[in-house]
Amino acid sequence: LTAQGRQRSDSKEMGLKDQLALGAAAAAAVGLYVIWTRGKGKKDVYAKLEFQHPTSVPRSLVTTGKVYVDRSTTGSDAPSVGLEYAPKEVLLRDGRGEELSLDDNGMLFTTHEGIEGIDFYNEDDIITKYYPMMEKLIKEKTGARRVIVFDHNVRKTLSHQKQGGDKIKGGNQVQHPLQMVHGDYTLTSAPLRIKMLSDKPKTNDTLAKILKGKPVVDPSEIPGILSSRYQFINIWRSFADTPILDQPLAVCDGSSVPPSDLVVFEVRYTDRTGENYFSRHSSGHKWYHFPQMTKNEVLFLKCWDSSGRDFAHLDAAGQPSKTPTSDTVKSTFSLHTAFSDPTTPKGAPPRESIEVRTVVLY
Repeated sequence: LTAQGRQRSDSKEMGLKDQLALGAAAAAAVGLYVIWTRGKGKKDVYAKLEFQHPTSVPRSLVTTGKVYVDRSTTGSDAPSVGLEYAPKEVLLRDGRGEELSLDDNGMLFTTHEGIEGIDFYNEDDIITKYYPMMEKLIKEKTGARRVIVFDHNVRKTLSHQKQGGDKIKGGNQVQHPLQMVHGDYTLTSAPLRIKMLSDKPKTNDTLAKILKGKPVVDPSEIPGILSSRYQFINIWRSFADTPILDQPLAVCDGSSVPPSDLVVFEVRYTDRTGENYFSRHSSGHKWYHFPQMTKNEVLFLKCWDSSGRDFAHLDAAGQPSKTPTSDTVKSTFSLHTAFSDPTTPKGAPPRESIEVRTVVLY
């Protein structure tokens, strides 16, 4: 090497050493902060969440066609239409140690280890190694007869992504945490999503390469699935080496949200249209968070339950289709959102998380 080349090499090596030293120092600082805060007991916080405006955005259980976003094949969104956010400060109770269940509250917090060796920025690793783990875990916790893992999202704090965004090897764009109160399905989109699993895989379907033209579910199974209890459950976790401090997740008790608070939001893909529920604020909502989640902890988020008491008697158009029965459960789904925790120290490591999407059959 020339003297100039050795200088560049030494500079590069020192830069790497400096980065590793800074990373180790940051991890140590986070560890001390977590020990200190947990030693103080329950960590309830007040934080601002992004709801919909109480008068400008009309309530709806089925779509009005006026509130939507267009999404590309890579998962990127165009500017949304028809939304008007109304931030509201709410109390987020520390959910650790609380008796919260999927049936009653739409959430379940538990531990799960064994993800070492999985590269969560590699599509093949996620599908071939992580999906089977989540299928097994959900069966163990719910007693379901069958679990189908069909999709996932990897998220990382936007300010820590490269210009133009990070990308999963062999997959889609890495998403950033969403600071908007929402639920993943609606009265219309939940049964429609079940039916779509019997279609041939489309462009945006995560399992398209593996299925090679075959549907996730055989079409002959759909009537039986829709006539029995089914759920959509997401499993959310950090996969970073440090606990989540930056943009953690807040989850609302599903039994505390009346249908009259909801707004349908369309997600218009190139080959299909999905729907989410957004929400207005209500003082009756009960919000929780699970501070400083580690990579060995997971949060079950119930995104739809066909036996949920508020919707079980309605059809996809929002009309009564059957007499309400006593075999329903308190919560149909849980609203959720990322949020900025005002107690998070400056310079906290970026959030790196994954949520897998599943259908759970009984």
